[in-house]
Amino acid sequence: MDDMAAWRARRMAEMQAGAGGGGGGGGGGGASSAARQQQQQQQQQQQQQQKAAEEEQRRLMLAQLLSPAASERLSRIRLVKPTKARQVEEAVIGAARAGRISGPLDEDGLKALLQQFAAVNERKPSITITRRNTFDADDSD
Repeated sequence: MDDMAAWRARRMAEMQAGAGGGGGGGGGGGASSAARQQQQQQQQQQQQQQKAAEEEQRRLMLAQLLSPAASERLSRIRLVKPTKARQVEEAVIGAARAGRISGPLDEDGLKALLQQFAAVNERKPSITITRRNTFDADDSD
């Protein structure tokens, strides 16, 4: 893993050196460009760290709010439909924040929640018939 990080650092230095020397503005423009690039990288790293911390907090909350069986069922749903699992997680966390959930949610409670989602998101099949008006010489006889 350290080899990969060292390679990335060397490659980034090469790219920055190539970008700074190739610019038409001279030495001063390259330095400010490199500083700007470094600042952007730091901001991206901070955003990634913040996102990772939020996901960790979310995972810990779900671990407290769901029983092991319900957590396992939700993980199986996540394998098949990640967006639906995310919606269910949001609903569980929202219900806990609103005080509607007392104690860990068991598997039956999770099933009921999934049925509510299914009823709301159910798509009813619709059939559309389009008739073509075609002129057929045999019809007039």
